[in-house]
Amino acid sequence: KREARHEAAIELLHWCTQNPMKILTVEELSFEIFQSRTSLFKGSREHFERTPLELQRSIRLDRVRQLLLSPTLRASQGLTGVGDSAESMGFTSRSHFARRYKEQYGEHPVDTLNNRLQVEN
Repeated sequence: KREARHEAAIELLHWCTQNPMKILTVEELSFEIFQSRTSLFKGSREHFERTPLELQRSIRLDRVRQLLLSPTLRASQGLTGVGDSAESMGFTSRSHFARRYKEQYGEHPVDTLNNRLQVEN
């Protein structure tokens, strides 16, 4: 059983990393990676201390942070600021995104962007 949970956690991580824009339910994730819902939850909790959906959101937040820290990457995707960057990763509510971002990184997304701009100047 432990091996199944480990495999489920690894498959979940790979899937979420490769598909950051696909926002699925746990049932859909389970179907996508051919793992039971139970293995998915237990494996995710054991390995990442998060639920599968929390892991999925965390990866998307990380992608937005990468965009905010890299003006070149943002420009290559035609993105200008926080709103565009968050929207490009599937966040539809700016307030929800900002709250989750602050929980994960301890600062507001606009502060990440502004601090990066200050370092460049």
